[in-house]
Amino acid sequence: MKNTQNGSAVVIALLIVLLLSAAGGGYVYMENKKLQPSYEAQQSVNQSAEKKTVVANDFNSCMSQAKDASFSFTISFMHGSDFSQVQEFAKDFKTKFSRAELEIESEQQYVASALARYQGELQTVQDMGEYKKNLTENARAKIDINVPAKDLGTLTAYNNFVEATLAKYPNAKFEQYSGSVPNNFLEKGYIDKYISMMEQSCDYRFNKMTAKEKDEEEMVKLEIALRSSEISVREYYQNNGFYGKGGLSRNNGFCSDTGTHGLKTFLEDMKKFTGDLYCYASETEYAISVPIKLGSQIGYCVDSTGFNGTTSSPQAASKGYCVAKQVANQNISKCQNADGNTPRDRWICVGNLIDPFPSKIYTIVSPFATPVSQKVSFCKKFSGVEKDYCLSSITFSQNTGDGGPTEKEICAMVSNTNKWFKDDCGKDPY
Repeated sequence: MKNTQNGSAVVIALLIVLLLSAAGGGYVYMENKKLQPSYEAQQSVNQSAEKKTVVANDFNSCMSQAKDASFSFTISFMHGSDFSQVQEFAKDFKTKFSRAELEIESEQQYVASALARYQGELQTVQDMGEYKKNLTENARAKIDINVPAKDLGTLTAYNNFVEATLAKYPNAKFEQYSGSVPNNFLEKGYIDKYISMMEQSCDYRFNKMTAKEKDEEEMVKLEIALRSSEISVREYYQNNGFYGKGGLSRNNGFCSDTGTHGLKTFLEDMKKFTGDLYCYASETEYAISVPIKLGSQIGYCVDSTGFNGTTSSPQAASKGYCVAKQVANQNISKCQNADGNTPRDRWICVGNLIDPFPSKIYTIVSPFATPVSQKVSFCKKFSGVEKDYCLSSITFSQNTGDGGPTEKEICAMVSNTNKWFKDDCGKDPY
């Protein structure tokens, strides 16, 4: 861009804030009443925040959104909390903050929805039993909240309200926040600065940007939005064992699902400023593409191979991928004597060749809660070294004791194409 340093700085600063909000963060409310970081919460992405984002297409709408910026976060309660008291806490929250939008989920609802997603996918009664046991032991009641940030007042006032309200319901045991945690945006002066920055961005975008700069900004917004959606899509696969039902088709699977990690609402919101959107999915692959702006003949696309970028057509996703698919590297001979010369070193070397970042294999076979039998079924959809690496990765995730195939049985499925790699299967990765 030329002669736009001041305006560009505003846009870049705003995008950084948006990225930080999308990335989320998490905190546990400890005994000493201070908010401390929780690893699990830091990894979570607040999908409700993504779904509620509607892009303003005119100056007045943009300024209105700026003055009334909303944030989304989740309050989770410890396993075994009294759900009736969780509901009472939610009622008090709604009474205090009348414009807040709340969605409440009990532990039983969490377990039931997760089991429903797996119905027909788990191969044995024992698999289902083990999975249900794991779900039940780790279930948490939660409240998803979306609220105008300025309604919450100061951080001290908000924390005092939460603390006093929790004291009324001692059996609703606060565990952690996730998403855009309140103290991330209630620090003194942050909201005013954020609103001011949003207003400057509105003025720049609608009154001062050139046509070329507006196109470039649309590209950045699409990239941020679609990159954030990739996380939900992966979690959808982990929960369901597929991207969509059957063969490749438009608006299949997660594309039309309004449930957990489904993207129907998010994609419909995106269509409001792209004009059209193409989302295709099958059991093992997906692609999403959109025009970079209303009426554009250039597309932006993400897919299950890890591609994320521009394409020659907004309809690129109709093939199930963004660009011509490349055959995975099947020659892993250089990994036989990988640096370190341990089973783990050799396994990582192979993974870097055939499953590079962003990986699509290890992220599916590694989650502890996913039944081993389902992981094996996923691996069998590959061939050659991809299949061998996939199977070996199950044993490296150290989760082969849930009633599915044993480590020995999994390693027996690895081919003899690279005997040294088969011999490494099941050996201690650490």
